[in-house]
Parts: sequence; structure tokens; C-alpha cells
Amino acid sequence: MNSHRRSRLPLALTGGLLALASIGLVRAADLGSARSYAIVQSKVTVAGTSNLHEWSVTADALHAELAVPGGFLDGAGGAPTGTFSLAAHQLRSDKDRMNKLMWEALKVDQHPTLQFELKGARLKSASGAELALEGDGVLELAGVQRPVTVPLTVRRDGERLIVQGELPVQMSDYGISPPTAMFGALKTGNKVVITISATLVPSHA
Repeated sequence: MNSHRRSRLPLALTGGLLALASIGLVRAADLGSARSYAIVQSKVTVAGTSNLHEWSVTADALHAELAVPGGFLDGAGGAPTGTFSLAAHQLRSDKDRMNKLMWEALKVDQHPTLQFELKGARLKSASGAELALEGDGVLELAGVQRPVTVPLTVRRDGERLIVQGELPVQMSDYGISPPTAMFGALKTGNKVVITISATLVPSHA
């Protein structure tokens, strides 16, 4: 009877090791895989100042192709990558003159698309379902590209990701001349703040 038990012990141990190995392989696959996300709702605001008043233009047609490695949002795995793009003509205010000045400054006829290419990100902190990240990438405005680091907050809501970010930009860094109007009586400041909020869901395409 004792020899029978001894003969079964290695089989039980082997089975347990195989089970643990299979769990490990599944977790490794999860960490190595990437999940694609698409935007279902968004808002982009560009806000600035002038010698007369503050101003802003907004758009709600941001497009994205985002891949998030498994485990990244839990502090493991690789870094997300993706591309965010916006048709420059989508940026509008309720003032036609302001729209025209902004589009001229952005050179939309030659460069109709604004784009941010996300090349990597770091998880800075986590508090419950809310995460603080820093995203590294290249921002293209008016046909000029510059490397930037964007602070982001991400809130997980089931499978959805609700992302918010804010980036100060000097227009002159992108070859953009701050718009003027009324024969120079109105002069806009060089600094603008780009604010983005977006809701993303897993893409099954």
C-alpha cells in the first residue's frame, strides 16, 4: 500500500507542475499580447489668450489607432503605441473670423491633418481605477514635428478607457505665427494649451 502511494506521488506532483506551467504560459501570453482600442467619443480644445480676450476652438472628431500591451495598465508588460489624428478644419469656434484666422495659422490647405504619434508611455501612479501616465511621442502641427511628453490620466470603466491630457504649446515652435486681426489691434499670445478627452473601447475589427 505504501509503495502504491509512493508511485502516485510523482504523478500528482507532475500534474501540479504542469498546471502551474500552463498558468504561467497563459499569463506570459497575456502580458505579451496587445489590445487594440478605438475612440467612440472625443473632444479636443485649443485655448489661448490675446491682448483683448481669451479664445478657444474645439473639435469632436478625433481618430485613433491605439495598441495597449496586456498587463501595462497593471504595471507590467510593454508600452502602448498608436496614432491620434484630427482634421484641422474640425477645429472651430462660434466666430467665423476666428475660425479663418486659426485655419490660416495652421496652414490647413497644405497640412490638413494634426497628428500625435504615441511612441511609448510610463505608468507613474495608480489610485483605484484611475492611472497617471506620461506619454512620449511626436506632435505634428502645420507640417512641423516636435517630440513632446504629455501627462495623461486614464480611468478604467469596465472595458472602456477614459483618457484626458493637457499639453502647453508655443506656436512659434511649429512655425506658426500667432494670429492677428483688426489691422493688428488684436494680437494673440504665442502659447496655447491643447486639451484632449477621449473614451476608447476595445476594437474587434
